[in-house]
Amino acid sequence: MPRNKIWGYINDQYDEAGVIPSLDDIYMAFRKQFENWWSIDLIEEVRTGFMSAHNLSGIIIKE
Repeated sequence: MPRNKIWGYINDQYDEAGVIPSLDDIYMAFRKQFENWWSIDLIEEVRTGFMSAHNLSGIIIKE
């Protein structure tokens, strides 16, 4: 479930704004969940998986 929510957030940013959000942006979007339940390692894992599965030409990758 956490992976799907993070993936969905990244996908929304990709589709709507043409960006891949930074690790910090993802953390802040789900801050409560990361502080209480989710592993912080999910951020990079899901973000990396998303980027490898999509065409990133013309997309801004926030660092």
